[in-house]
Amino acid sequence: MGRSFFVLFLLLSFYSLKAQITTPPPNMKITDIYGNYHNLYTDMLSEGKYVFVDFFTNTCTFCQYYAPIVDSVYRFFGCGCNNIDFWALNKYSGSDNQSVMDFAIRYGISFTPFSADGGSAYVSDIYNVPYTPYFILIAPDTSLAMDNPQFENAQELIDTLLAIGLTPSECTGTNFYYFELRTATDTFLANINTSEKHIIIQVTDTSDISQAKGFFIVSSNAEVFIDGQLQISDSTINDFSNGLIYTVQAQAGNQEQWQVIIQRVPTYVHRGNRIVYPNPTQAILNIPSEFIGGYYRIYNSEGRLLLMRHIKKSQIDLFNLQPGIYYLMLEKGTYIKNYKIMKH
Repeated sequence: MGRSFFVLFLLLSFYSLKAQITTPPPNMKITDIYGNYHNLYTDMLSEGKYVFVDFFTNTCTFCQYYAPIVDSVYRFFGCGCNNIDFWALNKYSGSDNQSVMDFAIRYGISFTPFSADGGSAYVSDIYNVPYTPYFILIAPDTSLAMDNPQFENAQELIDTLLAIGLTPSECTGTNFYYFELRTATDTFLANINTSEKHIIIQVTDTSDISQAKGFFIVSSNAEVFIDGQLQISDSTINDFSNGLIYTVQAQAGNQEQWQVIIQRVPTYVHRGNRIVYPNPTQAILNIPSEFIGGYYRIYNSEGRLLLMRHIKKSQIDLFNLQPGIYYLMLEKGTYIKNYKIMKH
């Protein structure tokens, strides 16, 4: 992808000059692929935020090219935590949450994506979006601050936004997404309560966790501390016998405290509580039906996200995974449950 690619995008823009985006921009009342409802006027503009909208389709080559560029600009301006947020709206009426989620993972979109399931195609129609990708910037006064700006790389878009008066910021995420307690002989998976900031770990009544390690995944660029000591995932040893307090510090410097709660259970209860099965599995993994309507994520042994899918039934198909050890996170609302699974 070089300057010739950018020239093709410019030509596409010129051929569509007759189409005019709707002004002033109508309100958007839409639901993202994770099930969160958004009202453009009341949630964003009335709070003094600009909103940069990337209209795209999954199969559009230009959209695939620009997705990671826009995402890097999103992170430069604070991941939606400052005075600008970024939305990705799929223009295709046949798009659904699953296909848009796949696109977001494959092409590196961490800003908020929307599919036709949540109203993105309808919004694209009332905005009279002529083609994809198409970019607009909506100002807090509901005016159109930018109408399909031309940029070849992230720096060009950053410069344009800076000229408007938007300010760069660091990301402020302070969440735990996955936690596993490891001893020399045992492994215990935690349940994470994001609203209460609790990491709840059930261990057997005979387990010695006075010299244990935490294997964890946290928000991007965040660091984890205990009493000022940096914690390294799957490396730092601590005494978990009576629980402890983690401090997660975001890239921006803000902090959040998380409490590790240890629950002692009889050995037979812990060993008999096989909620996902069969484990190990060759392909099909049965999961609790209470997570239907939520999402699951699968990480490899290094903590890298491999899959993210909407849960439509109480089974997950792992056929396409290579044999090995993986970490499964089930999520619905603020309820998160984690498992270590083995694929044969």
